[in-house]
Amino acid sequence: RNNVTITNPNNEDLIDYQVKIDLNNITDYNLVGSWHFNENSGSKIVDSSGKGYDGSKVGASWSTGVEGSGLSFDGSGDYATIPHQSSFNSDNQTVAFWMLENLPAPLSAGKGLIDRMSDVSYDRGLSLHVDFNGSVCLITTDGITANAIFSQSDVSDGEWHYVVAVKEFDITGDTYYLYIDGELENSLKVSYNHLQNTDDINIGRISSISLSSRYLDGKIDEIKIYNQVLTPNQIKEQMAIGAKKLLVKSEITQPEYDSYNCDNFYKFGSYSWEDIRVVNSSNVLLNHWIENDESIWVEVPFLAANSDIILQIYYGNSSASTTSDGKATFLAYDDFEGYTDGQSIDGINGWVDQSQNYAAIEDIAGNMVLEVERAGSTDRDYIAYDWNVECEVNVHFDLYPDYRSGQYIGYLLGYESDGTNVVFVKGEGGNDWKWYDNTVLHYFTPSMYWSDDQWKTYDFILGDNTLRCDDGALHTGGLRDSYSTGIDKWAWQAHADSFTRFYVDNIIIRKYASIEPTTLIDVQEVKEPDSDNDYLYDSEEIIYGTNATNPDTDTDGLLDGWEVKIYGTNPLSNDTDGDLMPDKYEVDYGLDPLIDDTGLDKDGDGLTNFEEFDVYYTNPNSGDTDADLLNDYYEINNSTTNPLSNDTDTDGMGDYYEDYYGLNPLVNDTADDLDIDLLINIVEYNYGTDPSNNDSDADGLMDGQEVLTYFTDPTQNDTDYDELTDFDEIFTYFTNATSDDTDGDLLQDGEEVLVYLLDPLDDDMDNDSLLDGEEILVYFTNPQSNDTDGDLLDDYMEITFWFSNPNNTDTDYDNLLDGDEVLVYLTDLINPDTDNDSLLDGEEILGIYAPSNPSANATGYVHTNPTLYDTDGDLYNDWVEIANDADPNDALSVPNNIDSDGDGLLDLEEFALGTDPFDSDTDGDGVGDGSEVNTYNTNPLDDDTDDDFVSDYLEIFTHHTNPLNPDTDSDNLNDYMELYVYKTNPSAPDSDYDGLDDFDEVIIYYSDPLDPDTDDDGLLDGQEVELYHTNPNLDDSDQDGLMDYEEVNTYFTDPSNPDSDGDGYSDGDEVAAGTNPLRKFEFHIIFGRYLLPFYIVPPVVIIIVFSVKLTIKRKQEKRVKEKLHELMDSGYSFNFEEKKEKIAQEGLFDTKELELPTEEITKPPEPEPQVKAKPKPTKKLASRHAQQPPDEELSFGITQMTTAFINGRPVQIKKSLVMTKSGMKWKVTNLETNETWYEDQ
Repeated sequence: RNNVTITNPNNEDLIDYQVKIDLNNITDYNLVGSWHFNENSGSKIVDSSGKGYDGSKVGASWSTGVEGSGLSFDGSGDYATIPHQSSFNSDNQTVAFWMLENLPAPLSAGKGLIDRMSDVSYDRGLSLHVDFNGSVCLITTDGITANAIFSQSDVSDGEWHYVVAVKEFDITGDTYYLYIDGELENSLKVSYNHLQNTDDINIGRISSISLSSRYLDGKIDEIKIYNQVLTPNQIKEQMAIGAKKLLVKSEITQPEYDSYNCDNFYKFGSYSWEDIRVVNSSNVLLNHWIENDESIWVEVPFLAANSDIILQIYYGNSSASTTSDGKATFLAYDDFEGYTDGQSIDGINGWVDQSQNYAAIEDIAGNMVLEVERAGSTDRDYIAYDWNVECEVNVHFDLYPDYRSGQYIGYLLGYESDGTNVVFVKGEGGNDWKWYDNTVLHYFTPSMYWSDDQWKTYDFILGDNTLRCDDGALHTGGLRDSYSTGIDKWAWQAHADSFTRFYVDNIIIRKYASIEPTTLIDVQEVKEPDSDNDYLYDSEEIIYGTNATNPDTDTDGLLDGWEVKIYGTNPLSNDTDGDLMPDKYEVDYGLDPLIDDTGLDKDGDGLTNFEEFDVYYTNPNSGDTDADLLNDYYEINNSTTNPLSNDTDTDGMGDYYEDYYGLNPLVNDTADDLDIDLLINIVEYNYGTDPSNNDSDADGLMDGQEVLTYFTDPTQNDTDYDELTDFDEIFTYFTNATSDDTDGDLLQDGEEVLVYLLDPLDDDMDNDSLLDGEEILVYFTNPQSNDTDGDLLDDYMEITFWFSNPNNTDTDYDNLLDGDEVLVYLTDLINPDTDNDSLLDGEEILGIYAPSNPSANATGYVHTNPTLYDTDGDLYNDWVEIANDADPNDALSVPNNIDSDGDGLLDLEEFALGTDPFDSDTDGDGVGDGSEVNTYNTNPLDDDTDDDFVSDYLEIFTHHTNPLNPDTDSDNLNDYMELYVYKTNPSAPDSDYDGLDDFDEVIIYYSDPLDPDTDDDGLLDGQEVELYHTNPNLDDSDQDGLMDYEEVNTYFTDPSNPDSDGDGYSDGDEVAAGTNPLRKFEFHIIFGRYLLPFYIVPPVVIIIVFSVKLTIKRKQEKRVKEKLHELMDSGYSFNFEEKKEKIAQEGLFDTKELELPTEEITKPPEPEPQVKAKPKPTKKLASRHAQQPPDEELSFGITQMTTAFINGRPVQIKKSLVMTKSGMKWKVTNLETNETWYEDQ
């Protein structure tokens, strides 16, 4: 046995690879339950997920579903139910199904779809139903309150829709999503989680007790529940039509075989035959079939995580499942003779090896293989089988005779006399086998005939018929005993003559050489071919007998697929019901192509369907074919007009118009004027007037006058819809009958005449410059009075100039007429206190009762000037004087020394200052007005006198800054910035006393104004800036390795110059090397134990006896000094130039070579002693050394190998220290070009 294993190694379920031939099972994700409703009979609804969650239908009927069959509900009690399962209560859940609603909105309101919510406490359930507007409603509850979301789409349109409800768990509350036809329509976040629920799933109704009558009128199909949240793409994938199959291929190879003797054919049963089995890891057999002799297809309902599919190949019959009588157990993989998928069929013979006379038949899907073979000594053994329509199979035989060419083999294959293709087996001698349809005998022609030894092909379809032996007995299908001798066999009959044989090729599963134990999985969309695009697969065309290359086999104008799947008509007949009306005609006009409805009257117009089709050619689905408002029957039998034309006499006037108004619809009478109204018939038709009535609208004007003279509408007695008839406007009011507002005053003519009693020809009846319409509609004034309120001011002036109320005599309610204020007192008519002295204008004019006041009259009233704040000019306003018994009309009469608010300022002073005499702190800054004026000199009207964003109170009592100066310490920083931004002392210009003002620190140098030594280098920030010119933020301003403090106080070097002596070595390097950072030319001469500095004044005498090459390496300084000391003690003069490049920070030496020439150099004459200034260091590029020093030079034997950048690229150079006439130089050689130049040392 060889096994091929399809392994799912990942820790996840691979429902993606589900295979289903009939498209019922598509890709599933964590499927909990799946109900296809393809049972099509009985009351049980089967869960195809393998979980066993079967349900039952109550009253619902089986009907055509979106795929296969589905459940149909009548809206009055039909439903289905699935018992509760604990797996229905998962945290994450997706419910998907197809639905179709028969009733349009709002009749579809509340019709249940899928529901799990009881009526008692809601059970935290979920319910889906169709709402009143045709949308899908999703309801969820927390056991107390229901929440709902609605789809935007209307699903009550009689079409199939894919509905998906998703619940996504979150600890803070679930989120619900509602999809229609693959698109997200709405979502809802709730504050609770969906808890346990024990309700059954109700399908087609709402399960609430109080709403149990809410039943669906429609269909539901393909329900699936998942315990995960499907993504939008997964939802669209589930919605897509088409199956996915798991393909295992490329592992099977086939050998060459002899097509003549068929030795290499696959055979089932005996030792030389093989058995193929496909099982899952639980050893459950899976449906499979062979395709094109190279691929094995496997139907996989579910491939769980970490599970396998095993392809088992059995050689011989020893491992196959057998019964005691040696007959193999056969598993049916299709609906075969009533057996369900996978059901065992015992009792048929095992497949046995035959050396001759055998054949095999398989159906179009490869699901069934049937073999017949010769047995017994007579020719009466047979196979008879009832093939129902669903199981019709396409059979292809290539037959080859190997003996007696030109002989008949017998009636091996044939077809019925009624055209149905069948299998027929006939022998010679004795009783013949014949094919019967019920009890009617049919003969078959032609028989197969060979005249040569060539292969021949014959194709046919097995039909639903009966095979019988012509002995008078009728046998219907199944396995039967022979009539003479023999055993139970599936028998293929040939001649009784033993010399006659034939072979069958291309229909038997071929034998394969090997199957590799490897796996290749490929997921493919499976769609059968539809060669002519008529919506029938080619395989279906074979079933229905249609032409797979012609989309309309019967040429009736309907595609074959439409006829089969939509209309139910016969694709082989253009008149299925034989009523002489073609199927296409009946479909197009809404008739029934399946019944004879010629005598019916579909449109109720008095004409039969056949009369409309064959006699009058009218539309049988419309009582008025030509849409002229005349019934077809009436036109044919009464008006005798043409029911196919709305203008029989083609005179431009419709038949209905002429018939209705008494004109002749059969002759052209357009030029007649029947009613003598100056308009001929065609003109009246165009205007829609009555050609038999000269005043169609009964407005007192003839139609001709209205059209030709007044240009009014002859069909409307009030053309401009202004409530005045056209006649009244023209002859009574003389207004324009075609304009509803003749005078343009914003009022309709009818309103002016009938409502407001105004003149419709005068737009301003009271001549106040306001349109009548404005007065009525906008200002609500009287259009017949120019001073509506009688305040001596006309309405127009009040509205446009004074801005007062034209409907109020005292707009500002100061007890003075608006007119008096303007014309007499000169006060402001919209301000009740013109002079703002706290007295109303009316009080000042009419008097205020104050009997104790010196200015009171005999009645006790005091009168003041309403336009003057202080009538007597004594600086006290009139109200204050009256309130304090001072005479407001006498400047010498002032109030006593009053300080009403006790703030230290007299009221008189407060009036002068503008402060409030009754508020001790006018500006509300916490400092009393008297203190601000008398003590602090601040502004009592401004809480921040110096505008520094710090209130006077805080400056005086908290921060002790100057409230009159925004910068108390004059350091150019605002007090507010110092207090709240920089946290510095606003009273001291240098908060940290480091010699730098706070402003300079924060604005210029960015140092810390609160830290005298920002960089902690031992120098005050002020010293660094003012004295040493260093950076107060860096402890080593020149980055030479020495802190600024060390350079200033220890080494006396320049802290702002990394090389104080300009010798090319940084101060830090020199200090680390023990040299003087303040001396440029310095050599070390060793005498005994002493290292003395020596300055060279050229020319220099150096006596060298031989050449010594010395390499100085890192960390060898001591050794180098010892060597030099040894040389000097031996009598040699030696000048050592310190290396030019920087010493590494750790104080190590780079590798250098010192070369001493062997030749002796003659001492030149000694010059006068002199001191030569040290040359200034220069840096030059090699390309700029055009001038070469003289040839005379003295080498010190000191060289360096280094890298320099010349013209932007690195170059290896050699540097030698030499003495020339112009002084000590570095002789530089480019090792690539041998170019030489000199640089200052």
